[in-house]
Amino acid sequence: MSSKAAIIDNYEALFASNSAVYAAYTLIFFEHILTFGDEVEVFWKRKFTGATVMFLLNRYLILVSYILELASVWIKSDYVKPMHLYRCMVDVRITDVFYYALYIPWAVFAALRAYALSNRNWPLAILVFLLGLVPYGMDMGQFAVGLTGYVDPVWGCVTAIPGFSQTLATQMTIAARTTHIACDAILIVVTWYSLRRRMRGISRLPLTATIVLVVLNSLRLILAMPLPVHCVLTVILVSHFLLDLQRASDTSRGLGASSLSYSDAEAYSTSTVVFDRVVGSMGASLEPATSADETEDSDWDHSSSEAHHWQRERGDVY
Repeated sequence: MSSKAAIIDNYEALFASNSAVYAAYTLIFFEHILTFGDEVEVFWKRKFTGATVMFLLNRYLILVSYILELASVWIKSDYVKPMHLYRCMVDVRITDVFYYALYIPWAVFAALRAYALSNRNWPLAILVFLLGLVPYGMDMGQFAVGLTGYVDPVWGCVTAIPGFSQTLATQMTIAARTTHIACDAILIVVTWYSLRRRMRGISRLPLTATIVLVVLNSLRLILAMPLPVHCVLTVILVSHFLLDLQRASDTSRGLGASSLSYSDAEAYSTSTVVFDRVVGSMGASLEPATSADETEDSDWDHSSSEAHHWQRERGDVY
């Protein structure tokens, strides 16, 4: 009776986990369909830069991993065959390689934001990058303890880690989540410190997205359970950030320096990041707003107001 109860509990947990994963699949596929036109217009028709690389990695690594994971559902058998076991093991490992690789562009993106907002502080950027890579190292460590897959007659190919004890899993979860929270916290502090001096006409700083992800990371740590929607939300927020930043870069180029006052042009120059050739729109001005007096100036034309709006949006963080 106890063994049957344990099997039922395992299947209930697996059902809940799979339901959350399928909900994440639906969300990410729907988001890709909605924003594909923007992707083509903003990135595919522009010069290929580092920002393009980050955008494509962030956007398509998770898509490839989800497609591979959906394919694994079809690996089913009423009795276990050696060929099925091998295919399942290969599918699980390849899927996880793509999925865990998401942490690399996220870490690079976070480091570039820290570098841009901290007045080119390389030590801080490197610290943020290393903190962002800790979850990647922890997840890839699963390969060292025997990450594999087995064929379940109901659920198909299921991930298994024979050498992964509950204690080790808890320790790795704590290490990965706390470093990720620390990375987000540093970015919140750097963003607040950098932008509060420039946002004289704004009553609040645009930190909502980063705070949301800090809360999600904290919940994942407290509950000690996987949250598939966490990675999906991160992918969506980073993608929209880069899309908006690319549009803002195009808007600022169209606006031109001639339409700015002397003080604005000076602020624009001092706030421009020097690695524009490497990361494209990430190297554009990070000046989020002008003074309150300028926002009340009735002589502003529509294009100036639009550029001001995009500069405020570019202060948002994921």
